[in-house]
Amino acid sequence: MWTDQTPDEWTFEQRAALKRDLDQQLIELVERMVRLGRDLMADITIADYLLNRKRMYRLDEDDLPF
Repeated sequence: MWTDQTPDEWTFEQRAALKRDLDQQLIELVERMVRLGRDLMADITIADYLLNRKRMYRLDEDDLPF
């Protein structure tokens, strides 16, 4: 659809179709970024919890029983 014409030669319908395609791709990208952000926040929360427990129990490698 796009290969045999320059963008200046595209019809209104071709431009509208490209805009819809790009809009859909952007929406999907933002949705993936939101999911990744949530996953990252969950991982950060767990890491913070574990670090706080380690500090609370003052666990150093020398103190571990194994």
